[in-house]
Amino acid sequence: MPDPMDLGDILYGQGWGRWMPASGVVLLGQVAAASAIFPVTFGELAPRVVYGGRDAEDRGWAADAWEPVEVHTEQSLARFREKFGEDEEDRGKDAATINAEEAAHREQIRARLDEAAAQVGVGPLVTVKDVFDFLNACQVILQHTDGDVARYSLNPVPPLPGEVFDLTAEEQTEEDELRWSELYEEPSYRVIELFEPQGARHKVLTSSLEKLSKKIQRDPETVRQAILWLIKQGDFSVNLDVTRLDTYKVFQLRVDWEQFAKDRIMVRFSSPG
Repeated sequence: MPDPMDLGDILYGQGWGRWMPASGVVLLGQVAAASAIFPVTFGELAPRVVYGGRDAEDRGWAADAWEPVEVHTEQSLARFREKFGEDEEDRGKDAATINAEEAAHREQIRARLDEAAAQVGVGPLVTVKDVFDFLNACQVILQHTDGDVARYSLNPVPPLPGEVFDLTAEEQTEEDELRWSELYEEPSYRVIELFEPQGARHKVLTSSLEKLSKKIQRDPETVRQAILWLIKQGDFSVNLDVTRLDTYKVFQLRVDWEQFAKDRIMVRFSSPG
């Protein structure tokens, strides 16, 4: 049986966070906390549902499942660009154009999730209660029968979205790629640290999967996948085919710092441990 997953694994490792509105993420956290010791009834969960507006009467099961799309003004957009820089996709666009595009994107997401909800036999995702029913139907939230009482908990081994919904080929490819990134992006940063990007900025790292696994405290197969992820980003290259390389075989991993600077606006650095 697969190992139980925590909420982060479910949302990001499996990709369920991409298949619900923000209220679903909050709701799953509340279900996980409430059912940590024993599955809870619907009534026991109700007081914990705090998603919604500032006023108490605006919160709970009937609250809107979707947060309002942020509306930009020319002033707020200017402040944002001054602080964070101008996004390449939004370069030259005014606030009205960006607002229209973001509203259209939201409607596109809502329509796709409503299609997904229909596939599992529930209605459109309008309220937080609708989102609860949706996640229950997807088996991300489990329902347990306790006599005549229904109890609920977070499913420690939920199915993948692609096992629940009819995905297009494009969606399935995107799901696979995003899940791969979630699994191996963090160990790839540990490999990057060995190049000392904030110090010596080495151009070549000569090592083996076995040696790297000890340095970054991950197993050799995870290191292999992390290196393949780096190569896919376009700023790293290797002199041997790492795909089937023996774990003790020495190879050279190279970084193109100029390309690295262009492609990676922000890279997380964390000490191994």
